[in-house]
This record gives sequence, structure tokens and C-alpha cells, in this order.
Amino acid sequence: MLLFYFFLASACIAQLTPGFRISNSGGCSPITVIFKNTTSGASAAAVYSWDFGNGNKSFLKDPGAVFIDAKIYTITLIVTDSNKTSSATQTITVYPKPVVDFSASAQKGYGPLLVTFTGNTSPGMQNYFWDFGDGNTASGAGNDITHKLYCREVPS
Repeated sequence: MLLFYFFLASACIAQLTPGFRISNSGGCSPITVIFKNTTSGASAAAVYSWDFGNGNKSFLKDPGAVFIDAKIYTITLIVTDSNKTSSATQTITVYPKPVVDFSASAQKGYGPLLVTFTGNTSPGMQNYFWDFGDGNTASGAGNDITHKLYCREVPS
């Protein structure tokens, strides 16, 4: 009895799937971002080409970049391995620096004086930290806060 065995060899080729994580997806200028390459299916000979959308490029596997101008940047990673090329993109938003200002319901008066402070920022802030200069502080999400001020003798 003769038995014939046929073996079909098939090479298992990994699919090149570029990807990356970013340390910060947005913030006020300047913002420093570290990129962690998560590409799968690439060999040790793969070439990583980054375009940060700010005029800078990198060929490091895990680069970092600084973004200054307030706008949305498109980050592109192009991975080339042998005859395969693939890319991945993400965005980073750089917000303009806020202009911080506030107003007070009373500018002068006799103590104890109840004063409402109103935060006037551009663009609008979501959280405030108040330092009243008398050893008291407050923080919160609202832009209005009331504080009682006491008279202090000013040294001459």
C-alpha cells in the first residue's frame, strides 16, 4: 500500500497595521506631546516616518514634538516595511492661551464687606482658582464667587 502525502506550505504574512498613542490630545500653547508607536506586523527593518503637521518630521520609532500655534494639527505616521506601506493619523488641538480677568461687585467699602468676584476669561475657562490675598483660597467650576473681606490695618 502506497500512501502519498502532500504538504502545502503557506507562508503566514503579518498584516502591517500602523498605530500610535499620544500623551496629550490637546492643551494650551505650548504643548509637548510624546508619541508611542503601537504598529503591529512590522519587521525590525521597518521605517517610521512621522509628519507632525507643524512643519517638523521625524524618523524615530517613538518621537516627541512641541506644538505652539493655536490650531488643530493632523499627525501622520507612515510605516514602510519591505514592499508594504501603510499610515495612521490622529489630531492634536492646541488652544490659545486664555486671557484672565475678573471684576468685583464692590471696589471699596467698610468691612466686613461681602464682595462677589466674577471671572471674565477668553476663551471661557471651566475651572477657577481664587486667591483672595487674605490667606483664603477657593476653587470650582463656576466663574462667580462671593467672599467676605475684613478690614486690616495697613502698616505705615
